[in-house]
Amino acid sequence: YTMDSIDFDQFGYSEEEDRHWTPERESDDHVTERAISFCQWLATRPETEIAVVTHSSWLKHLFRAFGEQVEHRDQANLHRLAGNAEVRSVCLALHRGFYPK
Repeated sequence: YTMDSIDFDQFGYSEEEDRHWTPERESDDHVTERAISFCQWLATRPETEIAVVTHSSWLKHLFRAFGEQVEHRDQANLHRLAGNAEVRSVCLALHRGFYPK
């Protein structure tokens, strides 16, 4: 894919300006809410493999919102801050009630 072949309108970004940026740091709760909303949106996609490129802090918030019931060692690995240019492979398995209405 090239930037010209991606329809950003389908992601809610019809203009180039970043509507989420503010000079103040976003609260942890707000970042987590956005991460969960993103996962709910992802659940509606027909693709079976999707690459997500983002900042390590955003991933930290996303992964810390989940995994409370997994083995401690797996939880520690999931919840740690990602390294620079780190690639992680994650399987998104959703439970009933998680999908957006």
